[in-house]
Amino acid sequence: MKKHLKLSSKLAGAFMLGLTFLMSCSKSEPSEELDVPIVEKTQLVLTASSTEVEKDDEVAFTATAKGKAIEASIYINGVKIENSKHTFKEAGEYQAVAKKEGYVDSEKTTIKAFKTVVYIAGYEQESSISTAKYWENDEVISLSNGSVNARANSIFVADGDVYVAGHVGGKVQYWKNGTAKNTIDFNIVRGEAYSIFVNNGDVYVAGWEYNDQMKRTAQYWKNGTSFPLTREGDFDTGALSVFVDNGGDVYVAGYEDNGSRNVAKYWKNGLPVTLTDGINDAFATSIFVDNGTIYVAGYEYNGTMIAGISVAKYWKNGTAVSLTDGSSSVIANSIFVDDGSVYVAARGYSGYWKNNVPVPFADNVKGIPYSIFVDNNDVYVSGVNNSGSQDKVAYWKNGDLVSVSPGTKYAVGTSIFVARSLGK
Repeated sequence: MKKHLKLSSKLAGAFMLGLTFLMSCSKSEPSEELDVPIVEKTQLVLTASSTEVEKDDEVAFTATAKGKAIEASIYINGVKIENSKHTFKEAGEYQAVAKKEGYVDSEKTTIKAFKTVVYIAGYEQESSISTAKYWENDEVISLSNGSVNARANSIFVADGDVYVAGHVGGKVQYWKNGTAKNTIDFNIVRGEAYSIFVNNGDVYVAGWEYNDQMKRTAQYWKNGTSFPLTREGDFDTGALSVFVDNGGDVYVAGYEDNGSRNVAKYWKNGLPVTLTDGINDAFATSIFVDNGTIYVAGYEYNGTMIAGISVAKYWKNGTAVSLTDGSSSVIANSIFVDDGSVYVAARGYSGYWKNNVPVPFADNVKGIPYSIFVDNNDVYVSGVNNSGSQDKVAYWKNGDLVSVSPGTKYAVGTSIFVARSLGK
């Protein structure tokens, strides 16, 4: 009997323990969860060979995890590509992501594929009448109707809008996207616009008009308001180039007759700065301001215009730098500064200068340079290719010739502007 009693006591104790356990499980209080180890996934890292490319360029992608290369799938705008390389056929902004099972997707990498558009202003001879035009890559846009002589002398692109300055029938004119703008009171007297610049939506045009004594009077217009640059009297003055810096200061390069010689000078906010001493004829043709440093291209005769030879030069903060030695006439007519390097183009030299060192065009192609522009480390020079039977509009990219007009008519490319766009 005692053994049975002891056994029953043990059973009773076990029953009470089980009942206590069941009661505890039935309570509303949460039970303690078991600790389960969590395995964290490693995130992929996507690297592109370049994040800013030209349309039709190829980009190579590399995926890594913790510094080691991983074979992963690459997606461009959500579409898986064939391998780790991709050619961007259209301009635009793209998002690239690396994916692999067992890994966290990489962060998005933005790829910008740009379309480079080369704009050239100029004119083309048609039945003895010059027609103002500009070329946008392979497309030509006529600005005048051919009824009177017209020229396009300068081109500027801002926010996708194309601005061109020149003359129609010997009267100052500018165009926006191919449409003549007559809000400026240009067409009262004869004159010509030689340069156009757009800054923060404001349109600046530099040129000249004839006064009552039939002398050229230099001036620039800002959104239609005239700012004369000439002094009173019977003297010719001309404004040939305008530049506006980030602070809104307006610089105009040109010349002024001192009664016996033409003096090269520029104006800053209307105040003249003389570049030559007036002993020889000289002209300032192009101006560029870089971080407060003022560069002016032009030329000075080593005598009179009739008997002398023009020497191509530029002035840096008023100090002259000669590019030619006066053995032959050369006219510096365009200057551009990029990343501290100074580029100058000049009629009379089939090439350009970079930091005072001459750079000839490739293959000794004959050309007459008019305008220079630097974009994305590429050097563009527009002008005339006269290696054939007829002068035609052309430009040189890093010295290599690109023909623009067909060459069936005499044509000149006076000004060049290069713009990179993400548009189609």
